[in-house]
Amino acid sequence: MTSPFLSRIAITAACLILLAGLVTVAALEHRRRLRAAEPTPVLTADSARCYRCHDEKTPALSEAWRRGRHAAVGVGCMGCHRAEPADAGAVNHEGQWMIAVPTPARCGTCHPQQLTEFRASRHADASACVATVAEKLGGKPGALAALQRCRRCHGGPEAVEASGRPAAATWPGGGMGRVHLDGSKGNCAACHSRHEFSVAVARSPETCGKCHGGDEHPQLAVYLASRHGARLQAMRGAAALAARPWFPGRINRVAPTCATCHLSATPSRPATHDASARLAWQLRDFQLTRRPEFAEARAAMSEVCRACHSDRWFGTALTRIGDAATEHNRRMTEAAAGGAPATAALAVEKVVAEQRLSGDALYRAILEAAHAGRRDLHRTACAGPGAER
Repeated sequence: MTSPFLSRIAITAACLILLAGLVTVAALEHRRRLRAAEPTPVLTADSARCYRCHDEKTPALSEAWRRGRHAAVGVGCMGCHRAEPADAGAVNHEGQWMIAVPTPARCGTCHPQQLTEFRASRHADASACVATVAEKLGGKPGALAALQRCRRCHGGPEAVEASGRPAAATWPGGGMGRVHLDGSKGNCAACHSRHEFSVAVARSPETCGKCHGGDEHPQLAVYLASRHGARLQAMRGAAALAARPWFPGRINRVAPTCATCHLSATPSRPATHDASARLAWQLRDFQLTRRPEFAEARAAMSEVCRACHSDRWFGTALTRIGDAATEHNRRMTEAAAGGAPATAALAVEKVVAEQRLSGDALYRAILEAAHAGRRDLHRTACAGPGAER
């Protein structure tokens, strides 16, 4: 005769097995429905082998591709990863020559206009900032080691192993200014998440915040705490982040994101992949100065702001931004002249020449000088925390 205790164990085990079966069935049904809602992918013969294998071993990757526009128009795995044996970084993978990391030059074969615009941007040359600072540091080990933190976003030269596969020292790497083995600069996937290449992801402020965030350059935190950021978080579903076209004040009536102001189209201007095109101020240096393209950049940005705001509002905003630049320059000049501590952003040349700091302290002084102006102007432009209202 079976004891009540054993009976309860058997019943419990049967319930757990049944529950596991139901969860599995529900997961499979959910995946089936997702696939049914997706556009039918156009799978070319040369990519079929890749797809079948990755659909089994890395299903999230294949699902991301199916959801994207590439799948709908027949741009498959080999369309981006195909290589010739002599190509830099080419490896023979399962009998097909390919590169693991498609380069901006490869993307440009289908997107030539976007590549041209991107090459003109500060994003494409992001690794040069780190190289310039490394040169100023003059080989000081402590500070040079600290610069590795910068390369996570700024990028640097891509390295490969003897086999041709990406080296662990530089891969995975999300740096915007990655320098590829074919000489092309940039990282399209830093904004356009790999395999799906979702326009909604590229327009989301959190995507920009992967690099433009943190204590040293808190642009994302400033935006999220601003009026624009608060509205987007409260009404994100109405922002139509995936819409085409996506005009501020018309299609997106909720709030601008980083992409709205710096990249996206307006009713009279096309979208651009030059994130610097609408920047009126040079923010990298010790002193904030007007860029040579000041007038054109300001005109382009004004169209974005005026899509929702009055001319009077925009004029007041411009005055406040100019005042913030003047005040920042005054503080930096006084700090350098008065021998203030590193956190006050001493002039880089003065600090290095006088050997007043070394190691991590020197790195911090240079970093502060590079980023303080951006924080000040961005807070003012977004009417974010710490800005003059």
